Amino acid sequence: MIPKECKRLIEVDFPIALVSKHSAREKSIRHGHPSTLHLWWARRPLAACRAVLLGLLLPDPCDEYCPKDFKKEARRALAPTPCALEPDDEGLRKALLKFIGDFSNWDLSSNPVYLKAARTLVKAAHGDEPPLVVDPFAGGGSIPLEALRLGCDAFASDLNPVACLILKVMLEDIPRWGSKKIKVKRQNCEEVEAEGLAEALRIVGKEIKEKAEKELAEFYPPDPDGSKPIAYLWARTVRCESPNCGAEIPLMRSFWLCKKANRKRALRYKILPKPSPSEPSPIGRGKGEGYHGASSLPKDLLQFARSLRKEQTDAEARLWFLLRDRRLAGKKFRRQHAIPPYVVDFYCHDAQLVIEVDGGQHAEARRRDDARTAFLESKGLRVIRFWNNEVLQSTETVLEVVWRELLSPSPPTPLPQGEGNMPPMAFEGAGKLPSMAFEGAENLPRVEFEIFEPKIEKEAPTGTVTRAKATCLCCGTVLPPERVRAQLADQRGGADVIFDSAAKPPAFPQSTMLAGQQPENEPLRGATARDLKAGKVI
Repeated sequence: MIPKECKRLIEVDFPIALVSKHSAREKSIRHGHPSTLHLWWARRPLAACRAVLLGLLLPDPCDEYCPKDFKKEARRALAPTPCALEPDDEGLRKALLKFIGDFSNWDLSSNPVYLKAARTLVKAAHGDEPPLVVDPFAGGGSIPLEALRLGCDAFASDLNPVACLILKVMLEDIPRWGSKKIKVKRQNCEEVEAEGLAEALRIVGKEIKEKAEKELAEFYPPDPDGSKPIAYLWARTVRCESPNCGAEIPLMRSFWLCKKANRKRALRYKILPKPSPSEPSPIGRGKGEGYHGASSLPKDLLQFARSLRKEQTDAEARLWFLLRDRRLAGKKFRRQHAIPPYVVDFYCHDAQLVIEVDGGQHAEARRRDDARTAFLESKGLRVIRFWNNEVLQSTETVLEVVWRELLSPSPPTPLPQGEGNMPPMAFEGAGKLPSMAFEGAENLPRVEFEIFEPKIEKEAPTGTVTRAKATCLCCGTVLPPERVRAQLADQRGGADVIFDSAAKPPAFPQSTMLAGQQPENEPLRGATARDLKAGKVI
C-alpha cells in the first residue's frame, strides 16, 4: 500500500503535451469508440481520463516514502514495453511518465502488453485489493470505464436517467454479456441463440425496426417518385393579417439546413398566388381627393410637423413602434401628419383613420379637441383618442381598439354627432388581441418550399421571424410581437391540436409511466389510451 505521506506521480509531473495530442485525435475516431454507441454532450476524452487515473493511482518513485516493493515491481512491469529504463529513481519516474503518455494513445489502449503493464502497476501500488474509483456524476462514463480498464473497482452514478442507462449498459451489461451466448426470444415466441450481446441486439433490433416501420408508415408516405421522407422540418405558423393576403407565415429564424463545407443546403420558397377572379372587379382603380398631398401643404405646417416628430412623447414613440412598417393589419401609418390646419399624431390613409394621443395639455383644452375632431370627421375621417397613460399601461387594449377600427368599413359620410373621443373599452379576455378568421383557405396565396444548394450565403432567404416582428413571405406585411403571441395563444400553444367534446386532447402523453399494480418482473411501460380511459395514469 502507498503511505499517505507519499506523493502521487501526478503531483510532481505529467505528460500533458502528449496526452492533449491523443485527446484531440480521439474526436475523429469512429471504430470501437463509445461515442459511436450513444450520444453524450460533455464527453470527457478517454485518453485524458486514462492518463489522469494512472497519475493519481501511482506513487512518485523519487519520493522518500515510496515503497521499495513498488519500484521493484514497476521495473519488472515496464520491461516488456518500449519505455527506456534507467537504474535510478529519476529514470523510473521518466519511464512511468513515458508509459502514461504512450498508453493514452487510442491505438495502444487495448494492446495486451500495455494493459498487463498498467494493471500490474496498479496492483503493485495498492496490493491485492483493487482500489475503488468513485464518480458521483459520471455522465457519459469516461472515468469509470477507464478505471475498469486499469483493473480498479468503479462506482458511477448520475441524476440523469439517460446517463444511468448508458452507464449500466456500458459498465455492466457489455463486460458481463459481451462474448457469452445469449438466448433471445422472438416475437413469435421462438427462441434463438445469439453469439454475444452484439448479435442479440441485431436480432432484436431488426424486429423492432420492422414493427416500427409498419406503425409509422402512414406518417411517412412516399413521394410520387417513390422516395421516402426520413424527417420533417416543423415550424409554428401564423396567418398574415393583411386583408388582401391571409397566407400562412412559418415562424423560422433561418432557412439554412446545413452550412458545412461541400454540404450546404437551404430552403427556398415559391409563392403560389391566389386564384384570380373569373371577372374583373367592377370598381377598378381610381384616385381620391389628395388634400393630404405634401405639395399642397403650407411650409410652416410641414416644418411644425417635423419638429413634433423630433419631440415625440414616450407614448407616441411606443405606439409608433407598433404601427410603423405596416405592422398592424398591413396598413401604412404616418406619424405627425399634416391635415391643414392641424397636425395629427397618426394617420392611415387606406382606412381614413386618425389616432390622437393626448397628454395633460390636451385635457385642459377639451373644447379645442372637440372642434378639431369635428373638422376631421367633416373630411370623412374617423378619429380615436387615447391618453398617454393608456398607451403606456394598456398597450394591447389600445391596439385592440385600433385593430377593430381598421377592420370596420369607413363611414361613407361624416358622422353627424361624432365627438371622436373613444374611452377605453372592456373586451372579453382583455389583453388578448383577437385573431382573424380566414374562410376559403383555398383562395389564399400559398408558399411552397424546396431544398437547394446555395453557391453563396446570400442566396439563402432570410428568416421570417425575429424578436421584433414576423414578416409575411407573400406580401411583406409585418406582424408585431403582440399579434404573433395572440395567434399562437389561440392555437393553444402553437400546435394544431384537435380537442374532443370534453375539451381533452385525444392524444396521450407517451412519457407518462404507470406505477403500482404491476405484475412481478413486468417492466414499466408507457401509458395507453385504454389506461387514460380507465383513469390509471398518475
